[in-house]
Amino acid sequence: MTIMTILGSPRRYGNTAQVLEWIEEALRAEGHRIDRANIWEHQIGHCKESHQCRYPQSAACGTPDDAAKLFERVLDADRVLIASPVFSWGFPAPMKALLDRFYCLSGYHQDPDHAILLEDKPIGLMMTCGGDETENYEILSRVYRNMMAFFGARELGFWLIPRATTPEALGDDVRRSAAEFAARLAAD
Repeated sequence: MTIMTILGSPRRYGNTAQVLEWIEEALRAEGHRIDRANIWEHQIGHCKESHQCRYPQSAACGTPDDAAKLFERVLDADRVLIASPVFSWGFPAPMKALLDRFYCLSGYHQDPDHAILLEDKPIGLMMTCGGDETENYEILSRVYRNMMAFFGARELGFWLIPRATTPEALGDDVRRSAAEFAARLAAD
């Protein structure tokens, strides 16, 4: 199975990247193919709310940037894992821009009988934060559930790693939990 992972961290070797690498490692060990996109290596503009994506003759979002290529990869993947640090109780700006642009995958396009392109697409979310779980889990898990409901996607799981200070300090417990989360992502 192909699992697309989207790294939303500006730090290629930071906490989120390290945990994502452990998840990908466990998935590869089980024979899954990983297609990773580092969001900071792509030009993703903000949603302009032009509603061009709402017309059947449109080819989805009309903003000329890298989002359309990422959308194709998301749609081609069997499953998707979004990996992001917590920035101000949310996502870093480029990840937020991409998620806002997912709007064009959630409505009427070429086939009026299958309007929601992410319908039943299994999507998981892993986030790291420097704070504790109590301050972050409730709001972020609610954001995840609401996004999945809006997209018509299937929840694969939400995992928040609190008190992530440095990749070296993450420890064996987080590495084991990453393997367990990977198994959950791959399970049906």
